[in-house]
Amino acid sequence: MSLPRTGGQEKHCKAIPREALEQADGPGTRVVTVATAVGYPVLIGRGIAGRAAELLAGRGGLTAPRAWALATDGRVSGLHAATLLRGLDSWGGPAETLLLPERERAKTWDVAGEALRRLAAREIGRDGLLVAFGGGAVGDAAGFVAGTYLRGIGFLNAPTTLLAMVDAAVGGKTGLNLPEGKNLVGVFHQPRAVLADLELLATLPEEEWRNGWAETIKIAITSEPALFRLLEATGPSREHPFVEEAVVRACRAKATIVAADEREAGLRRVLNFGHTAGHAVEAAGHFERFSHGQSVALGISWALELGVRLGVTAPSLAGRCRELLERFGLPVRGAGFPPDELLPFLRRDKKAYGGEVAVVLTVDIGKPILRRLPPADADLREALRSIA
Repeated sequence: MSLPRTGGQEKHCKAIPREALEQADGPGTRVVTVATAVGYPVLIGRGIAGRAAELLAGRGGLTAPRAWALATDGRVSGLHAATLLRGLDSWGGPAETLLLPERERAKTWDVAGEALRRLAAREIGRDGLLVAFGGGAVGDAAGFVAGTYLRGIGFLNAPTTLLAMVDAAVGGKTGLNLPEGKNLVGVFHQPRAVLADLELLATLPEEEWRNGWAETIKIAITSEPALFRLLEATGPSREHPFVEEAVVRACRAKATIVAADEREAGLRRVLNFGHTAGHAVEAAGHFERFSHGQSVALGISWALELGVRLGVTAPSLAGRCRELLERFGLPVRGAGFPPDELLPFLRRDKKAYGGEVAVVLTVDIGKPILRRLPPADADLREALRSIA
């Protein structure tokens, strides 16, 4: 699906008829299948990290690997590594443990290069496996290492944050940051499986819950009206039945889109909703001033304002979406950057085409459209001003 130039007809992104298969896999475990070229399961449940090898046996080729390495960060390692290692006890211990910096500091050339060298020093072969155990940044960095080491080794993603469970761990996108922008380096490298243990969310700090809700709301607005209604009806609850249902619905919606467009040639671009301006805000703040979830929320607010100015989004819909963001503790303004500080990052965004900014707007819940606008577009600039 090509993006039209400014002034052309918008490309409406119709929902595809086939949904990702969801099934039960024993007591308390639900499975969403990502039907990419080499399909894989997303296992969702409580306490499943401690039964990892049992649940993964025969799934995605994940029997005990000859050698495997673990990539995690200090906080997750201290809280939960013992649980995962117990669950993978039949595999034997990892040949190497890569202790990555926390959050976006994990996504640098230096960190990735050191990880690659350590895998090589351990002589982990192409039949080896890298297990990512952490949030979205750990998964992004470890996925990049797995996708580039020996031109690709097996990869298991075991997310420990809500953000990673509903979004980052599913779909095979990996990435490193540059000073010039977020995720400007990366490869598509699908995991063999995703293991989302909801019990691990009990230790999440409040900010990480909000980060996860931002991505959940993004998926709901673009792709899953039933999830949007669930979020509106329930609010930011941490009750297990609600959290499980939100994770399953978000994974199912994303898996459906990824299966139809694995390498983001068309439909999958709708999942960038909120990320065009959001990534600009994140990069302008040197990946420290705002968290990813806060940045995405600001980016969603920008896209809603831009949609209103272009006559695509009804003001009432924009208000409804902003109200939901604020209810979940997320910002809709207050970025603190004038348009001229954000525009260079928009121009360098990996979604830019022919010098124009690719944006995702919404006509209604579950009805996104794609547009391209020149960076000098007055509505684009005023929408940036609206979130400052």
